[in-house]
Amino acid sequence: MIISGINWLYHQLITLNLNQCKIGVAQLGLSVQKLNSVLMPLSPLAEQQTIVTQIEALEANIAQAQMVIDDSKSLKEAVLKFYLS
Repeated sequence: MIISGINWLYHQLITLNLNQCKIGVAQLGLSVQKLNSVLMPLSPLAEQQTIVTQIEALEANIAQAQMVIDDSKSLKEAVLKFYLS
């Protein structure tokens, strides 16, 4: 249950536009005053778990698709080598 909460918070923080809270030029930082004004909606725990489950399923799909893409490169090279050598 704690892991799901951490995963939900992780994804929630990613979706927040925290660039609006940055300060400085040479050394960037986050302004506590500006962070205090950022609203973060808090869904019920069951909904958080549903969101995390859906996101993790999508991330698994993305990982599988990336594997297909990565494998396709070597397959392409093998086909080219077979027919052009």
